[in-house]
Amino acid sequence: MMSDWKKVLAATAPDLARFIGGPLGGVATQFLVDQFLPEEAAAAVRDSTNPLTSEKALSGALATASPETLVKLKEVAADFKVKMKDLEIKESALYIEDTKDARTLAKQTSMAPQLSITALFILGYFGIVSGVIFTELTLSNEVILLLGVMTSAIPQILSFWFGTSKGSQDKNNFQGVQNELAQYKGTKIKELG
Repeated sequence: MMSDWKKVLAATAPDLARFIGGPLGGVATQFLVDQFLPEEAAAAVRDSTNPLTSEKALSGALATASPETLVKLKEVAADFKVKMKDLEIKESALYIEDTKDARTLAKQTSMAPQLSITALFILGYFGIVSGVIFTELTLSNEVILLLGVMTSAIPQILSFWFGTSKGSQDKNNFQGVQNELAQYKGTKIKELG
């Protein structure tokens, strides 16, 4: 019986069901409880110390779900998706601000430390890569680990010097989700009307 509500959720709102089954399950379940259940039921779940209370409440609500209730469930799932995208965009904005501040500080003081570290890093990186390619440098676990770590740092160096377009990409993705939500709500209103 407990897993029946998850089947209804997976069929009706698969994106939200994936979150509930993943590492953000507690957050997604609480969002679903707060947004989907009637206020009295949501308050009872919040006040309970039993972790299964939310499952029981959602199970009961979804076991007798009407078509209107399923439409509300889809709307809650779309709202959750928008909120998750919003959080991702805020995190990206903080990263961009941090990078921008580092560049501003470097311009105000001296670029010598950034230039020296970048030059040493790039020369060291390509020195190791050249050693692997053109000599008989043994690819031990340590060398492979070092190359992996250094390779993963290259995008950070490039984004410091050339900036990043991640914020613009995330903003466009977020606007796309908002448009989907608006189209979805418009379609459901026409169907019910």
